[in-house]
Amino acid sequence: MEINEKIKNLLNENDVCLFMKGTPESPQCGFSMAVTNVLKHLNIDFNGINVLEDEMIKYQQDRFGPNGDLFLQRQQLVQPIQDQVFNIVQEIAENKKYDFIFDRSADIVMLFSADRHDISDIVLRSINRSAKRKEITNKKEKREVEREEDLTVEEDKAISEREKAIEDKKNAREKDMEERKRVRDSIREAKRIEYEVRKQQLLDERQRKRDSIITARENRLNPTPTNNNEGEDENGIN
Repeated sequence: MEINEKIKNLLNENDVCLFMKGTPESPQCGFSMAVTNVLKHLNIDFNGINVLEDEMIKYQQDRFGPNGDLFLQRQQLVQPIQDQVFNIVQEIAENKKYDFIFDRSADIVMLFSADRHDISDIVLRSINRSAKRKEITNKKEKREVEREEDLTVEEDKAISEREKAIEDKKNAREKDMEERKRVRDSIREAKRIEYEVRKQQLLDERQRKRDSIITARENRLNPTPTNNNEGEDENGIN
């Protein structure tokens, strides 16, 4: 039986299930003990499932739980990026003499923050610089990276805006070219269809003329015979 099906059956068979370490009579961790005491205090009947004894549930916890292999692997992948961001933020704080730096995406209640205090762009620039340093293959690229590092945030933002404007113009030009190509192809297709229709009409007209000539030729070679007996009878009566 698969783990999902087993858990589903347990939930269908019991109103309340507690997946815990140990048993309700002998919890083996603080969380399990706390939840067990709360349920008992509220006189709620529940079924305690010992995840330490259930191999399938234990396997799921070991692989996909809070401390499972998947979580640890993701943490290993993300940790270097988090460390890099932390080091850059710390460097910025020291250089600019900041006392505090807050993460606006966290649960900290922040009623207002002026844009001039936002260092997100500075952090991103620093990360991009680090990436570019690793990709340097010649002196020219090194000089270019050093030139960019000497720029202030405002100068870098202005350059970024110009580059974005150039990129937008390029995209607009490519879009315009694609639209012209679409219109041109549409006109060509319409002309091709018109040509095919006209061509078929000429072929049909030519075939009708050929059939008419053949029919007339056959009529001359094989005239329709007249009924002579009927003509003689009429003459005799007259």
